Amino acid sequence: MKFSKRSWLRMALAACSVCVLASSAWAQPASTQAAFTPSATFVRDHTHYALQTDGRYTMDKDMEIRLNTAQAVEQMGQMPMAYSTSLQSIDVVAAYTVTAEGKRVDVREDGIRDQLFPASQGAAMFDDRRVKTVIFPSLGVGARLVMRTRMTMKAPMFPGHLYEFTAAFPQFDRQSFQVSVQAPADMKVKLTPHLMQGGEEKSTDPAIKRWRWHQSNLPATPPEMSAASAHGSVAHVAITTFDSDAQIAQAYWSRAQDKVKVTEDIQKLADRLTKGVTDRKAQADVLYRWVSQNIRYVAIYLGFGGVVPHAADEVLKAGYGDCKDKSTLLSALLAAKGIASQAVLVNATDVYWVPTDPMPTTAFNHLITYLPEWDVFVDPTPGKAEFGVLAPPLAGKKALVLGLGDLPTSWKTLPLNQPENTHVIIKTEMTLAPNGQVSGSSEIKSGGALDLMTRMALTSFPSGVEPQVASQLLAMSGQQGSGNLRFHAADDLSKPFKYTTYFTLPDVVQLPGPGAMAVPVGLPGLVHLATAFRPLALTERRWPLVFGGGRMTEHITLKLPEGMVIQKLPAPTQFTNAFANYASSMSQQGQVIEIRRQLDLRLPGPTVSGDDYQLLRQTAMQVVRDLRTQLAY
Repeated sequence: MKFSKRSWLRMALAACSVCVLASSAWAQPASTQAAFTPSATFVRDHTHYALQTDGRYTMDKDMEIRLNTAQAVEQMGQMPMAYSTSLQSIDVVAAYTVTAEGKRVDVREDGIRDQLFPASQGAAMFDDRRVKTVIFPSLGVGARLVMRTRMTMKAPMFPGHLYEFTAAFPQFDRQSFQVSVQAPADMKVKLTPHLMQGGEEKSTDPAIKRWRWHQSNLPATPPEMSAASAHGSVAHVAITTFDSDAQIAQAYWSRAQDKVKVTEDIQKLADRLTKGVTDRKAQADVLYRWVSQNIRYVAIYLGFGGVVPHAADEVLKAGYGDCKDKSTLLSALLAAKGIASQAVLVNATDVYWVPTDPMPTTAFNHLITYLPEWDVFVDPTPGKAEFGVLAPPLAGKKALVLGLGDLPTSWKTLPLNQPENTHVIIKTEMTLAPNGQVSGSSEIKSGGALDLMTRMALTSFPSGVEPQVASQLLAMSGQQGSGNLRFHAADDLSKPFKYTTYFTLPDVVQLPGPGAMAVPVGLPGLVHLATAFRPLALTERRWPLVFGGGRMTEHITLKLPEGMVIQKLPAPTQFTNAFANYASSMSQQGQVIEIRRQLDLRLPGPTVSGDDYQLLRQTAMQVVRDLRTQLAY
């Protein structure tokens, strides 16, 4: 299982994209959108598997790709193929370009390069992955890339087992998509096609079985912001020799269980960290926080290291490890205090589909820890999550909890982000000066997944660039001005994180009036009501939207200049539907106006589609309309 900490970082930084939704974005009919043109077309996308009973196999790929746009020329002119030298080999059988004029130009010998994989810094010597890159010559719009390769699985990732998944993902159209398989007649293997034509074919060799599936003229579909992966919805073929999820658990745990050993050093560390702490859950919290913050995340891959953790004692001495290494060390420390834990396999990407057939790394690419004593999941990998807090990509996902001792292997659904466990509270004080300038500050406190996102985003910026970040956030929300952000103790996971913003916005209001003004957005942090519904501008969606629930509370105090008179405060707004409960109100005492807004979103699952999406979008429109309410003066 591989996990990239950068994926959390991208998620956190995405939360910084402050965007006040324009009315045109909500009103634009789907029919007025520009037609989607895929950057490339797979004229031929054929894959052939030759399986062996011991879990080894070869995969032959035959591809012909037509470049439709200059973007494709730029992005697809180099074809990288990553592999593990201890488990796999990759051979390029043929590679050439057919120009738009029909001329064949072969890839030169020096156009096939084998290089080290761009591994995590500081641990390249523990990474046996390499990348073979094919660089195509004579490219241009209309050219076709032709490449035939063979990947040989020299040793199975799980002894005696294999699994593969080949799909026609929709970012490109495919004129011919084909998957064929051959296997020994006595081999126990399950082949599951989806939206494919074909099946078992007659074999001239009684010792070999053969299958072939195909599909033609598969159209591309445009990408959609924050969409769930299309894994389960597109044409594909799944191959596996696993019978059950319990067999996956056994295959993983058979090589991992010896790694969770309580050595003398681990026992001493666990006792030292929990000295004076008698409550068992508090002990678990202390140990979790220590692993989160003292074991550096490094993506290590060395042969079976992709699925087998290092021994807990080795991780402790090294001071770094990947997701399964950190979780293994945590489990050993917990065991030293008599606290049971279980390894949990889950997918940390945009894949929400769980295949009907057991397929380890197709369904899973991340490992976290389950504490059955309190029914709590913890993830020490991000390093900035409070005890029991999971990052948004894990919320609501199906996870496989591996059996341990008397505890069985079971599927569990990870907690959703709801108002009870995910929130942000924003208190803003702003002053409107007689010259129309607005200045003020906001204090922001977050909880749950929003706390994790905020910590990761703010600590990713180099010290000293906070004013630049503040100005950029203001500009992205349509405001011109300056600002700053201040925070401390972002690494203290024993208490919620809070930070303060400061802002100055010149010429916001035309005074002395008469006129009308909306309440300025100011600088209410990274996540607030004006950003909550950014992915909902599309009137219709083809793919399910990944969207989380939670609570957002905003309390704004606006001090008006002397002599400025507000004609009438807007009436309170309140509505409730199947997903949301929203309320906002304004009150005035003297020259001070107080605005209170709160949104509770309670979604039934981690993704929304169909009628649920339309209801969520209606909710967004009502909230955005309220945020634009103006004060006449």
